[in-house]
Amino acid sequence: MIAAAAATDGALGIDIERSDAAGFGGFAGVVLHPDERSPTDVVAATCLWVRKEAVLKALGNGLNVDPRTLRLADPHLPPAVLAWPDPRPPGVVQMRDLDAPDGYLAALATIGGRGLEYTQVSIRAVRSASV
Repeated sequence: MIAAAAATDGALGIDIERSDAAGFGGFAGVVLHPDERSPTDVVAATCLWVRKEAVLKALGNGLNVDPRTLRLADPHLPPAVLAWPDPRPPGVVQMRDLDAPDGYLAALATIGGRGLEYTQVSIRAVRSASV
């Protein structure tokens, strides 16, 4: 899958994963902030994961920042940053879950700028071709 997003101001991050991407042993120890509850199923865990990756990408650091330093709202609630490793207040981050093809989850995060204006997202499968 390929996902793309554009912004006229502020920073943004986007992530897309298979809905079972967080189904690996040790997920909690690698991803969860000390105040986050472990998700009850792999889809909820993956939802949390794509949201975190979108925020970390918007910060410009990706996984160079420990995802355990980022605390998000429960994956069954609307996405929100509750605590993060940045001096700015978490409220500067806006997030939304994106429509994705069956079997995938996607999220978008923006930091700064005039806000998140979501008009259209098209996420498509891309076949690799031999050259």
